[in-house]
Amino acid sequence: MDIVMPVMDGREATKIIRATEQGRKVVIIAVTASALDEEKAEILSLGADDFVKKPFKESELLESISIHAGIEYEYEEDTDVEVKQEATPINYAGLLLKLPSKLRADLEKALVMGDVDDISTCLQDVRKIDTQLADHFMRLVEVFDFEEILSLFKK
Repeated sequence: MDIVMPVMDGREATKIIRATEQGRKVVIIAVTASALDEEKAEILSLGADDFVKKPFKESELLESISIHAGIEYEYEEDTDVEVKQEATPINYAGLLLKLPSKLRADLEKALVMGDVDDISTCLQDVRKIDTQLADHFMRLVEVFDFEEILSLFKK
C-alpha cells in the first residue's frame, strides 16, 4: 500500500480495508518515502502489517510479503540473465536523452510523484520512440524501483 497516492492516500485506504471483515485478514505492507519513526508507528497503528521505505529493493518487499503472508518463494535459475550481463551494457541515460524534452519532463514528474497511471502513459509514449528503453523502465516500475529510473535523469 503506497502511503502517498492520488485521490485517496494509503492511510485512509488502510483504515477502510481494516474496517471490513474480509479486510482484517488482508496483509497490508505500507510503502513510503518517509524515514520518520513517528510516521512508521502511525502507519502500523492504522493496521498495516509492515512498513517498507522507498526506495526499496525487490528483495526487501518480497521478504516482508513472505513473512506476513506466509509465502515461500521458489526461484529458478535464469541463464538468460547471465548472458545479458556479459553483453555490452546499455547506456539507458543516453537513450533517455534522445527522448523529447517534454516527454522526459512528464516522465520525471510522474516518477517523483509515484503516479503509476501517469508513468504508464509516459512509458507508452516512450515505447513509440524506443522499445528497449521502455522495456527497461517497465521492468524497474514493476518492482517499484523509481529511484533507479530517476537516477538516469541525473547522469
